[in-house]
Amino acid sequence: SIQDTRPHVCLYFLPPTGHGLRDLDVKVLQSLHKKVNIIPVLAKADSFTAPELREYKRKVSEDFANFDIDVFSEVLSVIGATKSQDQEYGELKRMYSWGEIDIENPDYCDFSKLRSLLLHER
Repeated sequence: SIQDTRPHVCLYFLPPTGHGLRDLDVKVLQSLHKKVNIIPVLAKADSFTAPELREYKRKVSEDFANFDIDVFSEVLSVIGATKSQDQEYGELKRMYSWGEIDIENPDYCDFSKLRSLLLHER
């Protein structure tokens, strides 16, 4: 039996610029998309308001179509957790001086979708 050592997915992290794909992103993604499944991930999604986040996702999705780049999923936005608040249930939170964000809340973070894509069998 031959073991398959090829990568099966590429998490492509997009910087939170709000301006769509950069030229470098386009070149890299065009060279990768026929070789590996690409999951576009918008890092630092907490730096956007909800309308800005929707618009950025729309722009990036439009760029994928315009540049004929095939991706495995929609653009997912994530917020990095700083610690787990509840040890029993493992709720992941990002702490700020003004409060906290539950990174598993699908209203403003796609962390749960990303985890499901990567870890659940199909």
